[in-house]
Amino acid sequence: MAGPQRQARTTRPTTTTTTPAPIAGKVRFDRFESITHFAQDVYTSHRFNTYGTSDCLAVSQRPTSQDWCMDTDLDAALKMGMAGGYWLEGAQDLQSVSLESGSYDDIILQPAYDLSVVGGCVDVGEFLAGNPECMLGLDDEGTTKPVITVMFVAGAAHYVTSTEKMNYGRAVLALVDSLEAHGYSVELVAKMTYLHKGKSGRSKALTGVEADIVIKQAGEPWSASAVAFAMAHPAFSRRLGFRYCESKPESAPVTHSKYGRGDVINKPENGIFLPYLVEQDAARSPEGALAYVLQIAKLQKPELF
Repeated sequence: MAGPQRQARTTRPTTTTTTPAPIAGKVRFDRFESITHFAQDVYTSHRFNTYGTSDCLAVSQRPTSQDWCMDTDLDAALKMGMAGGYWLEGAQDLQSVSLESGSYDDIILQPAYDLSVVGGCVDVGEFLAGNPECMLGLDDEGTTKPVITVMFVAGAAHYVTSTEKMNYGRAVLALVDSLEAHGYSVELVAKMTYLHKGKSGRSKALTGVEADIVIKQAGEPWSASAVAFAMAHPAFSRRLGFRYCESKPESAPVTHSKYGRGDVINKPENGIFLPYLVEQDAARSPEGALAYVLQIAKLQKPELF
C-alpha cells in the first residue's frame, strides 16, 4: 500500500531590487533654492543604493575626524543642512573676522544708478562732498535693482585651513555688501561640482553632476550661519556634497577619480565666479583674501569698478 504522498515543495521567489545602471557621458545639472532644499534632496537619496565609490564604503560616510569633517558625520550634517545650514559657532567665527580699517576703500564700485540733480534718493557721500549731482536717478521701472550673481565653488583644497576658509568667506561677504550698498541686488550661490573625463574612447566623454545652491536670494539679507556653513564647514561639501554625488547615476565614474577637481561647466552669465580655492596664500589674512576676491571680480566684471 502506498504511503501518503508528500506535497511538492515550493520555492518562494527571491525579491531583488534593481538599481538603474550608471549613466556615462552625461552631466546632470540641478538648482536648489536654499541649503534646506539641497539637504532634503540628499536626505531623500540617502536611503538608496550608492552608484559607485572609490572603495567599499561611500566616502560621504567615512569615519569622522576633526581635520576632515570637524567631527561631523553624515546624519549630523543632514540635520544642519535641513535647518538651513545652522552652525552657530561658524556664524560667530565669521562675524568675528574683521577687516583692517580702510580695507573697504579698496572696493571702489560704479553705482547701479546714474547720479543727477534730481532723483528718487540721495547719495549721502556725494551730497556731503558738495556735488550738486547727488541724487540717484530711477528708471521707468521704479526701484528695480540690477541683479548680480556671485557664485563660489563649495569646498577647497585639502590643505586649506578652516581659518583661511573663514577669511575667504568674509572677503566674499565684503564684496556682496559693497555691491548692495551701491544699488545692486546680489544673489549668492554655492556651486557643487563633481566632473570626470575619461582618457580614451567612449569614456573620454565628460560625466558627472553640478548643483547650484542659493545661499542668499537677491533682495534678501545674508545669514552668517548659512554663509559660514557653505564656505567654511567641510561637512557641507564632504558629507552633503559627496553624498549628493554618490546618489546620482551620472556621477558614478567620478567617485573612482577622487570626486573631481572642482572643474565647472555652468558659470553665471551676469555675475562673478570665484573658483575652487587652491591658493592657500591668498587667504592667510582677511585683507589678503579680499585682495584676491577683488582681483578676480575686476577681471570678470571690469564695468563694475
